[in-house]
Amino acid sequence: LSSIDFTVNGVRYPFDNRILTYQYDTTIYGRCLYFDPIEAYGTGFPDGTYRVCLNDATDSVNYGAPNHLVGAPWCWTFTVNAHGPIARLISPPSGTITSCANQSIRFTLEDGNGLNLSSLTFTINGYPYGISALRTIDDTTFEYIPPAEWLNGETVNFALTACQDNLRTPLSAPLNCSFRVDLRPPEILNVLPAPNDTVGEPFPIIMATLVDSIAGIVTNSIRVVAGRDTFNYGHRAIQWDPPFLSFYLDLAGYPSPTAFDTVRICIIASDSATICPPNTRTLCWSFFRLIEGPTGRSLNDTLLCDGFMPLRFILSDREGVLSASIRLTIVSPSESLDFRVGPPNLSYANDTLTFTPSSRWREGVSYRACISEATDEVGNPISAPICASFRVDASAPNVLTYFPQAPEINDTLQPITIIIQDSARATVPSSIVFIVLNDTLRLGSPGLTFSNDTLRFDPGIAHTVYPVRDTVRITLIAYDRCGHGLIWQHSWYETFIKGDLLAHPTSYSIVANYPNPFNTGTNILISIPKTSVVTVDILNVMGERVCTLFSGILETGYHSFFWDGKDRANSAVSSGLYFIRMSSPSGVNLRTMILLK
Repeated sequence: LSSIDFTVNGVRYPFDNRILTYQYDTTIYGRCLYFDPIEAYGTGFPDGTYRVCLNDATDSVNYGAPNHLVGAPWCWTFTVNAHGPIARLISPPSGTITSCANQSIRFTLEDGNGLNLSSLTFTINGYPYGISALRTIDDTTFEYIPPAEWLNGETVNFALTACQDNLRTPLSAPLNCSFRVDLRPPEILNVLPAPNDTVGEPFPIIMATLVDSIAGIVTNSIRVVAGRDTFNYGHRAIQWDPPFLSFYLDLAGYPSPTAFDTVRICIIASDSATICPPNTRTLCWSFFRLIEGPTGRSLNDTLLCDGFMPLRFILSDREGVLSASIRLTIVSPSESLDFRVGPPNLSYANDTLTFTPSSRWREGVSYRACISEATDEVGNPISAPICASFRVDASAPNVLTYFPQAPEINDTLQPITIIIQDSARATVPSSIVFIVLNDTLRLGSPGLTFSNDTLRFDPGIAHTVYPVRDTVRITLIAYDRCGHGLIWQHSWYETFIKGDLLAHPTSYSIVANYPNPFNTGTNILISIPKTSVVTVDILNVMGERVCTLFSGILETGYHSFFWDGKDRANSAVSSGLYFIRMSSPSGVNLRTMILLK
């Protein structure tokens, strides 16, 4: 027995009655040589191919050389496959995230005894499938391709649950795989400054929120494009404190703004999908830099109708107005005063600047109020003073003068002229009511006009005839823009026509001038009770002599003189109020008239 030469896969096993034994086998009624794989390998034959050889054996003789094994060596080969099919995952690795909507699952199945593919079953998210749902790549490689795209955010669970080899040995171990699907790029939210917004800062901080709820943001993928320059994560201008991104234009060396310019920003970020290219989001927008200070306007009318009426200005700025920087300057013909925010005069709240006077505004005086200084919270000043002019009108209109002025009207068609004075020249034409001989007239009525503070009534156009030798009463009602009212009444006690004059005047007087007001000229009628030396002059409102119409002896009676609106140098005088002065033995008579051009 010691002569036996026995090898398995080239390894020689000597006869030792343990691994290699020689025993009687009742099935063949003879002795057999046994190889014990448990003694040789510990657990029996491992899977694999084995070549077994009985290379030699000799008999035991008493005389002569021993006889060797006839036909040696005796060899044969066999394969051991004691397990079922073995499955191995190719892709995707379990626990990963894919950005492919049609992500497939690929695996291998190997078994030395061949595969019984009809026994193969697997599940996708618990739903069972068989071999018909797989694409066969080769004898051992298989792939599942989803018939429809995976849903974003979906978790896919794959399990290979069963498969037998041709000896009906079951699957050695189940194969499990799980992955998530991320089809959407990161979200870039809450960008500031907002698209198309206008900011007053030269270098506003660009801010955004970056979110990806599935795969998360890859930090090194973050880029910011400002103008034509691209800045990668790691540049000092980029600050990333997940999920908040800040970008500093000044640290990026971005140019200083002009008066008004456009800034274009792009933010680029990718998620951390590990299979297929990552999802990338690019968000671009523009905003504007307008480097200007506060702007404003007056809320007051050009009239102040109350002696203590406050002044109000709108003063606003996107960045907010620094109240301590505001200075209000109020200028009148006699003084200029500056005010700062604070009691008792100047306050600022809700974008409104309010000035409350400590003393009454002066009637009829023009004022100019200006916000001469103001800056916003980032230091931008107003580009120019914000001013408003106004005039004080706290009283009602009044009648400055009227024509004719004597207690007489010398013509039944004599026009009536009334000059209405208002401290702010703010008489409202539509408010005027003129009552003559119980007829109520308004502007637009025939014969009634109002221009340059002068109300004129022409009875000829109005078809009104004054009664001869009777009283003519008129009433005037008018309001200014502040609502202050005037009610004025007057009467002429006697009327007469030109042919009805007394045959012998009894006094020195300026009877009338017609027309009045006048444009090209006016006729002046005077009465002389007895032959006398008389002088008739025209004076201006300063009392200066403009010209002399007559100087000499006049006989008893009525005398008429014409003035053409020229001075003694024969030059036309300007529009305005003038006086007729008659000097006679009884003294001086004056009468007013108006020249209108």
